[in-house]
Amino acid sequence: MTRMKTVDARNLSLLKKHPLIFGSINQLQPGDSVLIINDHDPKPLKVKLAADRSASYEFEYLQEGPVDWKVKITRIK
Repeated sequence: MTRMKTVDARNLSLLKKHPLIFGSINQLQPGDSVLIINDHDPKPLKVKLAADRSASYEFEYLQEGPVDWKVKITRIK
């Protein structure tokens, strides 16, 4: 059974946002996803995942602004 958690990071400070997002990603089991809703393009997150864990996660834009961005991150291995 696959699961998807939603993290709405739009109103969080950076001190809370980054630990919540990375904590959610780190808890994913293979096949599980996290939907991240943000108020800006999370491109730095995509770059970090690609550099550190590209073989383990899939990053997919579901909505690209102009007000909100939604990305789905799925653990593949």
